[in-house]
Amino acid sequence: MKIYYITYQDFPSNKANAQQTITTCKYFYRNKVDITLFFPLRSVTSNDNIEKLEKFYDLDEIDFKVTGLKHFFKFEGVRIFNRLYFQFTQFMWAFSSIKYIFKKYKNPDFVYTRSDWVLFLLSRKNFPVVFECHQLTKSRKIILKYCSRKSNTRFIFMNKSLLTDSGLDMKTNFLIQSNGFDEDFFEQDPSIKKIKNKIVFAGKLSRNNKQRGLEFIIDCFKDERLHKFQLQIIGDSDLETLDDLNKNSPSNVKFEGYLKKRETIKQIMNSEVGLLVNSSDSDHSLYHTDPLKYYEYSAADLKIVAPNFPSHKRLNQYNNLSLYEHENRNSFIETINQVFSSPEIDFSINGVMSANLRVVNIIKFLDN
Repeated sequence: MKIYYITYQDFPSNKANAQQTITTCKYFYRNKVDITLFFPLRSVTSNDNIEKLEKFYDLDEIDFKVTGLKHFFKFEGVRIFNRLYFQFTQFMWAFSSIKYIFKKYKNPDFVYTRSDWVLFLLSRKNFPVVFECHQLTKSRKIILKYCSRKSNTRFIFMNKSLLTDSGLDMKTNFLIQSNGFDEDFFEQDPSIKKIKNKIVFAGKLSRNNKQRGLEFIIDCFKDERLHKFQLQIIGDSDLETLDDLNKNSPSNVKFEGYLKKRETIKQIMNSEVGLLVNSSDSDHSLYHTDPLKYYEYSAADLKIVAPNFPSHKRLNQYNNLSLYEHENRNSFIETINQVFSSPEIDFSINGVMSANLRVVNIIKFLDN
């Protein structure tokens, strides 16, 4: 099977969506798929050099093919009509790139994408295209509805809520497939021991230039009822957000900034509890998110604490998730204490959805 993964994402990037795409391509290759990743060289940090990508993503080796393609429009620093401009540049890149790829390379069996306009342009030609849907927008719903009429178009939704809220009335040509942890980073290491009372949050400190609710969490740790617990925040290279959060943080909150993937997983594995945080200002956070960290925390045998969003309520397939009332201080503190006093969970990493099994399920879907 030959697949071209054509996506309007930036690489290398510490965003979870970029990490997930690299991981997906890696496991496509390991499962005997001839996979090539195409993406735009749209920013000053965009790079398709294999060695630099391996170093950035902490991978021993990238075996699949990677090709960065020209991006003819300014991407960074545009503030006026930025959403409309983003759609325009994405469409123009998709149009020119599809034309270039199909002229220079042999046709694949499928094009795999997370880009609306790659989906739209290939669906118009009824070329076999697979769209992986992580969130919904008004424009995306319109594009999905149009493309769903094409017999060679297939959809992968991260959870059932995304399919339901997409408005598509589909009986076939779709797969509901969650995220999964990357087994390569979770090899058993006897030197890693759980640190008593350690809680960890690992992820982006902000999303769309808005903080994700960590201010509330940090403030709760000033309460004497949480003084015996240590919170480690593994964030990113957003120094401004780090400084803002660190200004009034108590002594039992520690900031690490950006860590490489292997070191991040090591810090997760020596913790007892993992936090999922998010703001309530978008439907994606409330209803549609399927956070990679849930699967990584689960693979590391952590108990997990999260706000009681509908999206989080549906996550608890491993019975390791405790919910608190969003931005309710007493509820959060009581939940933390209850989690630490509750019995250990009889749990096996073998039951957690892995990135490899996820890709195997996708390949079966495409072969069907």
